[in-house]
Order: sequence, then structure tokens, then C-alpha cells
Amino acid sequence: MKFSFTILYIHKKRISLGVFFLCIIFSVQAQKNNSVLEIAEQKERLGKIDTAINLISENIPLANAKTEVYKLLVKRGYLFMSKNKNSEAEQDFDKAINTLADSNQAYAAKGYLYLKIGKFFLSIENFDKAIERGSNHISVYFCRAHALWDVKDYEKAMQGLEKVLLLDKTHPDANYLKGRILARTGKHKEALPWYDKALYLQPQSKIAEVSGYRVVAYYSVGDYQKAEEDLQKSLDGGMNRDEITFAMTEVQRKKYYKK
Repeated sequence: MKFSFTILYIHKKRISLGVFFLCIIFSVQAQKNNSVLEIAEQKERLGKIDTAINLISENIPLANAKTEVYKLLVKRGYLFMSKNKNSEAEQDFDKAINTLADSNQAYAAKGYLYLKIGKFFLSIENFDKAIERGSNHISVYFCRAHALWDVKDYEKAMQGLEKVLLLDKTHPDANYLKGRILARTGKHKEALPWYDKALYLQPQSKIAEVSGYRVVAYYSVGDYQKAEEDLQKSLDGGMNRDEITFAMTEVQRKKYYKK
């Protein structure tokens, strides 16, 4: 952060050393706060979360500018979230909002926190406030859409997903969630291409899950062979749940009954 300052002159163009040194102190403090965040992030990458939290806690009282306090509070809040210390995270995000009410990052952070702990209406409310304050981050739009899905507001969830896909048409989770919404609202045929695209984009670790939900669409359009193939993929991928086993039985029964 750069600081501009006026060097005062007193009789015969003497520099006011007090003002000069004060400005140097502010500049050094700003650089120090930036370094604190960088070091904290390095510790985080190394898995030393408690060390990062302690470092930030020691430096918050030393920060002079509100913007620096804000950044440190938001970062510490995220670190608390990663440790499942959700109450401490919420307190930090609230303190950050009280420090800079017009900034959007703390509202977005609260949105993520409430989504994580299942307080979906509060999540939506905070994502809305983040967007109102200028947030255009794709993860804010996607997570807001996911929270709307969780409260069964499928129309608004779909509108949010369209915004995400406008920003990134290859967003794997947006394609997947769009398929799920279409299937949930009875549009199984329309859901299939979105599941197909999601399977192409998703990491291997999520293939079993997406295949398991694509079963419903295949089953509903009467393609029991493909439904059975997806169910087997899902089971092979570790989706050994009662509903999957039941679905396998139903698909097999329908397929052979059709013969």
C-alpha cells in the first residue's frame, strides 16, 4: 500500500522531522501487515494453521489502517473455518464488517460459513450483501445458487447458475447442479446433457456421485440399460448406499419386465 504525504517546511525550509518519521512508520507498518498475510498464507500451505492464526492475532493490534485490520480479520476468519471453529470465524467476519461495512469480502466469507454449517437462508442473505457491494466472484454466485437449491428455490437457483455459466461455461459443479435441478423439477430428458457435460468436467473422485444421480434421469426416460450401467459405475466408485442398491434392484426389475 502506498502512502502520499506532505513534507512540511518551517522557517527557512526546514523539514518537519516529526511528520517525516511518522510517514515512514506508517509505510513500514503497511509493508509489515502485507508480510504478515504472506507469511500466514505460507504457514497455511504447510498445514500450520494454528501458527498462522497466532501470527495474525499478534499483529491485529499493531495494524494502523482499517483496511489492514479488515484483511487480517477476514484471513483469520477463514483459518478458523478451516479448523471448524465456526463461532470464532463468525466473530472475525462480524468484526471485519464493523471495520469496513462497505467492503464485500467479509459478507462473502459469512455466506460461505453459513453454507458450510447449513444455515442456508443466512448464507443467501450474506451473498446478496456481497453482490450488492460489488462482488462479482464466480464462487459467490455458485455458492449462492447452491444455497438456493438447498432451500428448494429452484427458479432462483437456476438463475444464479446461468450467471455462473455465463462467466464460465465449463464450471464443473454448475453443470452438475443444473442437471440436478432439471431432474428434480421433472425435466429428466433436459437434465441428461448437463450430467454428460459434468461427467466430462468433474474429477475422477466425483464420477461415482454424478453417475448415481444421472441414473434417475435415465430411469425416468425409460433407458434402463444406461441406468443400470450408471448404477454399476456408482457402486464401483464407492456409492454403496441403501438407495443406490434399491435403485439397482428397481432398474433391473423394470428392464427385464420391459422384455
